[in-house]
Amino acid sequence: MYLKRKLLLIFLITLPGVSGETVENGHCAASRKMDEQCSRYCYKIVKPLLQYAASVQSKESQFGELTSRNQNHEATIKSLEDQLQLSKSQQHFCLTKDELFDKIESAIVTKNDNIERLIKELKNIDAKDDGNVMIKELEKKIKELTHETVTQNMHAEDLNAELRKKDAEILSLKSRNIEYAAKIKQLEGNVEAKDDIMTSCRGRGTGIFKIQVTCSKPFEVSCDSSLADSGWTVIQRRQDGSENFNRTMSDYRSGFGTLTNEFFLGLDKIYFLTSSKQHELYIYLKDFNNEVRYAKYTNFSIGAQEENFELKSLGVYSGTAGDSMASNLNMQFSTTDKDHDSLTKIHCAQSCGSGWWFKGCGYSFLNGIYRRVAESKQKQGIEWHTWKLDSLKYVQMMIRPVD
Repeated sequence: MYLKRKLLLIFLITLPGVSGETVENGHCAASRKMDEQCSRYCYKIVKPLLQYAASVQSKESQFGELTSRNQNHEATIKSLEDQLQLSKSQQHFCLTKDELFDKIESAIVTKNDNIERLIKELKNIDAKDDGNVMIKELEKKIKELTHETVTQNMHAEDLNAELRKKDAEILSLKSRNIEYAAKIKQLEGNVEAKDDIMTSCRGRGTGIFKIQVTCSKPFEVSCDSSLADSGWTVIQRRQDGSENFNRTMSDYRSGFGTLTNEFFLGLDKIYFLTSSKQHELYIYLKDFNNEVRYAKYTNFSIGAQEENFELKSLGVYSGTAGDSMASNLNMQFSTTDKDHDSLTKIHCAQSCGSGWWFKGCGYSFLNGIYRRVAESKQKQGIEWHTWKLDSLKYVQMMIRPVD
């Protein structure tokens, strides 16, 4: 029985926490010295196993298999105890140290194999744990990449919206560019056409031409180079009574008649012309005896609509007809519906049947009623009193820029 306890103690040396002290065997013939040598030898073999067992012990709870293996070892120990008991019954036979060591070493080798296998399994488990960590890290990275992808998709959508906006702006700019190109082409055409448009009749012969001055659109005028050298712009003509000159202020502003026959150019156009630069005035007069006279003024100009087209300047007179316009200077233009003369009881425009720069109702009114030969001595005709009182046959008022 004592030998049985000794064998058990020797085997327990291989387990964690068991001391490596030597157990005496009173039944064996071996000496105490041999026992001490055995103890030292066993501890030297078992020590590495104790170190492995210590490293494995923290994880033994995870593996039921280790418990199963220990149970197998306990069964082995029980078998050894049975063998010892049998040996004791057979004349108390005592195993030799070598035999005992062989059995113990065999058990230890088996234990060592099991421990090494468990260590490998633990390493596999650690590897799996590392794999789980890697999986978690990958899942984390996947989430980060997913979030980044969502952010990039949102950014891409914003960029696409911005691109669509830019495309719309580009289309709008292209449309504007087409419009601007058309306008440029039109303006270029206007410039080319404008190159042919003069500001006066200078350099032109007799005929109908288009001119344009500051603040006005191009308009047609009658140019004359036959009555008094060249370059004159006709602003009024009376020759046969075909046109009615007894008109309102609106008609006199815009002009009326036919440029090739009787007409009045229009107060607005005359203002544009005379305000753009200095103009001289030439008045051609002919009576029914075909006698011709003229009156010339060096600086003819009128005011704007706000000033009722006042006769602002005449300049210096010269000519053969006498200065019948002098009394009209600084007078506003009167018509049948606008009375701007200096008289209080008489409306000269209504009395003379025409529009003019009336002060009184005498001296000159070239827009008066056209009288025939038999009527020429009647009053309120086309009159220039510094030459004669009879109504005239032909009158043409012309202006020209002063060089």
